[in-house]
Amino acid sequence: LIAMTGNAAFCNGTATVAEFDWDRDSVGVIQASFFYGYTVMSLPGGWLAGRFGSKRVIAVTMLLNAALCLATPATATFGPQPLIALRALQGLTQAPFYPAMHRM
Repeated sequence: LIAMTGNAAFCNGTATVAEFDWDRDSVGVIQASFFYGYTVMSLPGGWLAGRFGSKRVIAVTMLLNAALCLATPATATFGPQPLIALRALQGLTQAPFYPAMHRM
């Protein structure tokens, strides 16, 4: 999606018009929003793995993250703000994976 935000993109040597007309600040916030959510849930993710078990936490977080990943293209059509929220949710759901993996 980020490659589709400039004035022109090149595919096989031909220029195409970008699908999204977002400014650099919006693109930067979109890219950073994943890590905002990831940072918030890193420590609680380890607690969740201890409380509910690593396998359950990994299964639930991967399922939720996959569903959010599938929703990304449709969400991007609504503008940068919904995409920022979705990327933050992806960070929230993916953060417990790493601590849960180490509890196995």
